[in-house]
Amino acid sequence: MKKLLLSLFFLLMGALAAYAQSSCSCSVPAGCSASQSCPNGYIAICTCNPSGCSSSCQKGGGGGPILPGDGGRLASTLRAAAPEKIAGILSHAFPVFVAFEPRQNFSFDLQNSKAAPASDWDVLEYLDTNGVLTINGQKLEFWKGIKDNFNNGGELTICTGGATVDTVLRQLSFVSGKQFSVTVGDPQTIVNGAIHGKGLKDFLEILGKMGGVTIVEN
Repeated sequence: MKKLLLSLFFLLMGALAAYAQSSCSCSVPAGCSASQSCPNGYIAICTCNPSGCSSSCQKGGGGGPILPGDGGRLASTLRAAAPEKIAGILSHAFPVFVAFEPRQNFSFDLQNSKAAPASDWDVLEYLDTNGVLTINGQKLEFWKGIKDNFNNGGELTICTGGATVDTVLRQLSFVSGKQFSVTVGDPQTIVNGAIHGKGLKDFLEILGKMGGVTIVEN
């Protein structure tokens, strides 16, 4: 009986490990908190800031052909896309889950050119005024609060369950509205746990040390 119970226990632990391969959690003292467990093949990403907390599961190796900071290309892609495809394109560009319900007769016609390319947030704000846009279940105003707080020196925690430096930077780019590049080291280096910084400079330094990379703002 004892051997049977031990066998069942290890089978259960193995099943749980296969189901929840990645998890994360973070919190703000006397504020909000976020936690996430993701099935096999997905990476958990939690974001905490005094203005709000959120979490999501990102497809392992995620990211599409359009990366955060490439708002001009994003705008051009969305102009050629059917309205029902917009949410999927955005969810591939950022490590977040995007839902978008356009207003009736919507057609994406945000002004965009090589001389004056649209930014990521130009695209998001345009969509927000032309339909119902949610990101990880939150309205854009929620994310604007986090962006403004962090860009003004506020604290930010991004916790991951095995994400690459590149994935964390894509989340940071979405949150901050800025672009980043890894100039030294491997952006595919895995980082685990919480990356916490007060303001952008501090956050980048800590992420760089954790991942053994050098990061610059473009």
